[in-house]
Amino acid sequence: MRVKIFPDQIGLAFRDGTFKKVLRAGTYWNLPFSKTKIEVCQLRDVIFTHPKLRDLAKSGSLKELGEILDLKDDQRALIWVDGRFHKILPPGHYIIWNVFAEIRIDIVDARSAPFQHGQLSVISRAESSLLEIQTVHRDHEGILFVDGNFTPSCNQVDMRSGEKWLTSKSLKSTSVNKRSMSTDKT
Repeated sequence: MRVKIFPDQIGLAFRDGTFKKVLRAGTYWNLPFSKTKIEVCQLRDVIFTHPKLRDLAKSGSLKELGEILDLKDDQRALIWVDGRFHKILPPGHYIIWNVFAEIRIDIVDARSAPFQHGQLSVISRAESSLLEIQTVHRDHEGILFVDGNFTPSCNQVDMRSGEKWLTSKSLKSTSVNKRSMSTDKT
């Protein structure tokens, strides 16, 4: 079978399930009885995942085509493409292709609460199941729960009225009406 790889693509050649090499634009023959399989990848799709991504990364043959990410459980990646916010990535292994786009990657600590960033207003408009937006209304004060446990010092978090906060799903925040919390002294 003939495999055509276009200039905005690469081929990943596997022999007996083991990664062998990257194939550039061109035409390749992959015979039906061959032990070599070619997977074609689109470089314009900025975010790439693969079941054998660790092996691909270890080979070093993809370094010139993109940035390899290994996000731990407490990390998230903010991906910017050509100066525009693109996506938030959860923990996992990724290659971010940078051949056809200018890429910026911000790795953030998901344990920090609340999440703060210089371009929070842009990030908060993105669709994401990884972040939750809370608004602390006037005459209210924010309280924060981390992994279901109340965080006793709101001063550390400083969630004031009129502000919006972005938190990861392991963090929950709510606002409490300050007027209803006051008690009469007799």
